[in-house]
Amino acid sequence: MINFNEQIVDDFRSYMLLEQGRSDHTVDGYVRDVLQFERFILFKDFREVDSKDIPLFIRYLSKDEGLQHRTTNRKLSALKTFYKWLRKEKYIEVNPTEGMQGAKAKQGLPQPVDLEDIDLLFAAIPEDDLRAKVMIEILYGTGARRFEVAKIKIRDFNFNKKTIRLLGKGNKERIVPINDFALTLVKKLMNQLGKDAIYLFPSRQYPNRCISTRRINEIVTFYVNKAGLEGKNITPHKFRHSFGTHLHEGGVDLKYIQAMMGHEKADTTNIYTKVSSKQTSTVYQNAHPRALRS
Repeated sequence: MINFNEQIVDDFRSYMLLEQGRSDHTVDGYVRDVLQFERFILFKDFREVDSKDIPLFIRYLSKDEGLQHRTTNRKLSALKTFYKWLRKEKYIEVNPTEGMQGAKAKQGLPQPVDLEDIDLLFAAIPEDDLRAKVMIEILYGTGARRFEVAKIKIRDFNFNKKTIRLLGKGNKERIVPINDFALTLVKKLMNQLGKDAIYLFPSRQYPNRCISTRRINEIVTFYVNKAGLEGKNITPHKFRHSFGTHLHEGGVDLKYIQAMMGHEKADTTNIYTKVSSKQTSTVYQNAHPRALRS
C-alpha cells in the first residue's frame, strides 16, 4: 500500500510549477488539498479511489467542516488536477473525477480600491523605495497577477511601444500597455539593478531568482498599513480588480479589458484574437487613471 507517497506528491508539485506555470500559492494550496483528501480516505491507495469517494469528501467538507462552496470547489479543482495528472502519467487507468462539477457559488462583485486610497498608498512610499513604487505601479497599472509581476524580466519591456510582456497561467504570454509614468520609474529601477540583472524584482537573497509572491504581499501590506489603510483589505489581487473596474468606468469596452487581463474563458477566446495591440494601447492610455496623470 503506497497511498499518496511523497515522491508522487513532489512530482505533482513540479508538474504544476514547471508545466502549468501555476503560482507557488496555488501549488501549495492544491498539495494541501490533496493531502487532506488522503487523510479523509484513510488507508485507501490512490489507485483504489473511485467516483463515490470524492462526493463523500466534498459533502464532509460542506456539512461537517462548514466550508463554503467557493472553498469546496477549489478543493475539487485540486483533486481533478491531481487525478488528471495521474491519468496522464499512467498511474491510473480511470480518472474518478471525470465529469464532476463543483457547486454553483454566488458570485460577489469584486470591490476595487478607491482612487483616493490609491493616491494615499503611493504617497506613503518614499522616493528611495523605488522597487515598491514600481511594483505597485505595475500591479495597478497593468492588472497583472501577483505571480506574473514576480516573474517580470528586464527584457519583457518594450519602451518604444510602451508595453510589457506578461507570462500568465499555463505560461501563456500577453502584451499589455503600460503608462509613461510607470515606465519612467522602471528605467530608474533598471539603472539601480545594473546591466547583469535578469529580473525586474530579483530576490535579495538569490539575485538570479525572482522575488517570491509572499514578499510581494509583504511589501504591499507594509505600505497599506503605513498609509493608514489597514481596514480596507487592500491586496495585490485587489489592484487587479481595480484595474479592470477603473478601465470600464473610463469607458473601455469589456473585450479590451478581458484581453489585457488575460481572461481566457471559452466564450471570450475568439474575441481576444480580434483585438490588436495598437487598439488596446490606445484605449488604455485614454482611460487608465495612472496613464491620464502622466
